[in-house]
Amino acid sequence: MNTEEQRRPPFFGRQREIQELRRRIQEPGLTVVKGRPRIGKSRLLEELVSRLRAEAEQQPVAKRLLVGWLREPGAEGNALLRAVADAYDHWLKSASARKQLKFLWKKNKDSAVLRAGTAIGKIMGAWVSDAGKVIPGAKTVGATITEVFGAFRQLGDELRTGGLQISPLQADEARSLLWFLAEGRGHPVVLVLNQWEDSLLLDHDFITLKTFLRNIHDWPSVHVLLHLRCPLWPENVNLDAVRKADDLVRASPCAESVDVLPIDFIGDNATRNELLDWLKKGFPGMKEMPEESLLSDTIAGNPAVLDEWVNMNDLGKADPAALRKKAQNAHDYLYPEIEHFLLGLVDRADQCDDNSRRILEAALNLAVIPPPGSNEAWEAVKGAVLGEADEAMLTALFESRDYLRHSSDAVPSFGHSTRQEAARRLALENERLKPYARRALERLTGKLVDDSDVPAAITGVGPDSAIRLSLLIPLIVPLILLEAKPINLRLAGAAGALSGLPWAPEKTTLAKADFEIRSAQRARLLAMGLVNAIYRAGSNAERADALLDILRTLYEAHSDDAAVRELFAKGLFNAFNNAGSDAERAESLLRELRRLHDSHPEDPVIREAFERLSTSK
Repeated sequence: MNTEEQRRPPFFGRQREIQELRRRIQEPGLTVVKGRPRIGKSRLLEELVSRLRAEAEQQPVAKRLLVGWLREPGAEGNALLRAVADAYDHWLKSASARKQLKFLWKKNKDSAVLRAGTAIGKIMGAWVSDAGKVIPGAKTVGATITEVFGAFRQLGDELRTGGLQISPLQADEARSLLWFLAEGRGHPVVLVLNQWEDSLLLDHDFITLKTFLRNIHDWPSVHVLLHLRCPLWPENVNLDAVRKADDLVRASPCAESVDVLPIDFIGDNATRNELLDWLKKGFPGMKEMPEESLLSDTIAGNPAVLDEWVNMNDLGKADPAALRKKAQNAHDYLYPEIEHFLLGLVDRADQCDDNSRRILEAALNLAVIPPPGSNEAWEAVKGAVLGEADEAMLTALFESRDYLRHSSDAVPSFGHSTRQEAARRLALENERLKPYARRALERLTGKLVDDSDVPAAITGVGPDSAIRLSLLIPLIVPLILLEAKPINLRLAGAAGALSGLPWAPEKTTLAKADFEIRSAQRARLLAMGLVNAIYRAGSNAERADALLDILRTLYEAHSDDAAVRELFAKGLFNAFNNAGSDAERAESLLRELRRLHDSHPEDPVIREAFERLSTSK
């Protein structure tokens, strides 16, 4: 199969940027690597990581430069933690590194950092035996971290919060994990966060990075390289990320930014000759194009032009006119082949071609969701995303090159983030595509929930389910734009509520029929979202009562489901705790919880909630 790595040009030039980044990573801190879309930021960072790791292989393992590389943020969040996990996994491929891990484990296993109850203690305890040996058949550190944190994880007092809040990487957990990795090294661990601006947990990642910079002397020696796509197109979608990155640079003398500019194919003779040699070998049509015009006008230092050329069909037959058209599309961020592809599927689907409809819905799902950040994440959501599509047909689309592409390994997407954004805009704005996109996302929303074990996802023992639920969050806005069925929006909103996003369905827009749904997982997710929303309502009694009334209606429709009953008890518990000095409201909530307890005296969760409130009254 043709992968993205097989259909891209060589790495040209960039010696200035490589040297500057090498200088920066010698000291702890943060560097924002910024530039306009498709100018080559990701390729620059990938090349740097490759060179650093190749050089590190020649060094003793105890002094080896460690590099963590997060290719894509995906839907899982916790970008910094996943970059650390990648550094661990790459390092531990070496047998001598495993010996060093044994030494570090024995040295630190009795410390507070590695106690079994801490996050790092759970991670290392699942991976290393008490004797410091790597457990045979143990999963990668990255997979173990996913299990420990999941996308959702129990926090603090489970009864008070319902154990339902998403757990972004906390600064102290990141610091502990990095101390363990960085001990005894004479240079920083380098963590590369590619496409950081696309993170679903941008606010949480920003807080972690700001905490890191504010207390940098309390951290191990770490340098973070942060990819930032400047919002020239489309429609300033990255403005929030740009503001946050600027804030990080302003806030600390240890933070700087490096601009990635067009490649100098004219003044740099070595780079110029390397490019021309490559073009002459692969593109016979180039011989008819004057060199100066080709370099200064057609390519103009833009590596996106080379990316588009190398992905053309029948490269050897491409004439100057076709090459110039592709180049102009790259400069203008246009992808006419995607629109042609999707609307062609619509034409066939309109003629009752079921295979085309299935492929169209899978393609629209891939256009709207953020590309999963790992093979494991893709395996968790693949069934829901592809739906009824024939995977062999989808594979054929990859091989056509002009449509879907592999972004990394076996994870499909529309390619570069700017190309992905173009596909997303088509799916959400094209009038012929919108009806199909709406049906595709409605099916996807239900499937993601139905395929999940919701309670397991919340408590951190169901990482695949957690990944599926986290993918609901970026569907909230598309579902609104496409005017999807209310139940689908509420499921996505409930998942968002678990991550701290505001979610307040209006009482007047809900009918009891909305909750008479067959899927127990959907009912449980809605109940969990409502419990969290009630907790966050705080002293706003009107809002809390409206949310509680919805939860009550849901309970009445699913009173035979123990999980929904227990969540209703937690909702009453949260509302009681937030009642404050309103004694009448508190008494009413306690009476309702007593009736629930009397109806289900054998349920330990309901009994504990009632006994705790009765004692505190």
